[in-house]
Amino acid sequence: MKINLNDLLPVEYLTEVTFNSADYYTVDDVDTLTYTTPEDALEEWLDLIDADDVEAWIQQNAPITVTAYKRDAVSDAWYLEEAKGLADTAENSWWETYGDPYDTWKLEANPKVRFRNTLAKEIEAVLRRVVGAAEVWIYSPCGEREYSAVEILELWYSLGHRPEVTNENNRTYF
Repeated sequence: MKINLNDLLPVEYLTEVTFNSADYYTVDDVDTLTYTTPEDALEEWLDLIDADDVEAWIQQNAPITVTAYKRDAVSDAWYLEEAKGLADTAENSWWETYGDPYDTWKLEANPKVRFRNTLAKEIEAVLRRVVGAAEVWIYSPCGEREYSAVEILELWYSLGHRPEVTNENNRTYF
């Protein structure tokens, strides 16, 4: 009997793990994935708030959702399709340029198929080495987390902003 460990873990745990292992985070700008922590994404978003009273604005608009993105992996199907296409092109070119024009070469049952299959395997190996070293720039959402007003305000204060406190003489302190 084969047991999938993911089936034994609570969904909330798996969601949290997936969210925390993302490559980038954003609040609302999926065109610019540059924040590597949810806090960085929230901090940038907080800096863009155009309000006289940021605390009141946060209270009114919370909760705020941060979306996590994971870099996509190049699929095995892509490697195989590209290798087959390149091998097919190379095979056609080779047979037209160097192959037996009368198709009388019968040393093998079907040399073209063997040629194409061997070439496709070699091309796939090269693609995996070369493309595997390249950085993929396609991302997919892999999780979301809502931040409450309290959590956002805690972050806001940790960034050096202080809550306004008014004393009995109506003087405001930070």
